[in-house]
Amino acid sequence: PPQFPGGHEGIWSPEHLYTAAAEVCLLTTFLSLAEKAKLAFKSYKSEAVGTLENVEKGMLMTRIHIKPTVVIDDESRKEQTIKLLEKAEKYCLISNSMKTEVTIEPVVLVR
Repeated sequence: PPQFPGGHEGIWSPEHLYTAAAEVCLLTTFLSLAEKAKLAFKSYKSEAVGTLENVEKGMLMTRIHIKPTVVIDDESRKEQTIKLLEKAEKYCLISNSMKTEVTIEPVVLVR
């Protein structure tokens, strides 16, 4: 990352890719669960922030926070959508394989 001596601006670092792996895993797990639940949604987007910290062992990715936003058109399916996002977090293979803490902040919009 550019914050480190010799870090390069404008290119993806391993830390970016590590964070993205958790973010995309949440997406694909949600897509699978939504299909099984026959949940129609208009869109899905997300943002993820990974936290790199200097700890006793050295530099470590300590947290990844993902904020998925799902747009649906049926108010009655809002709670189901939130539950599917939470289930996706629980069953995400990549996040479950990390020792990094991964959290989500689901947002469901009805339009």
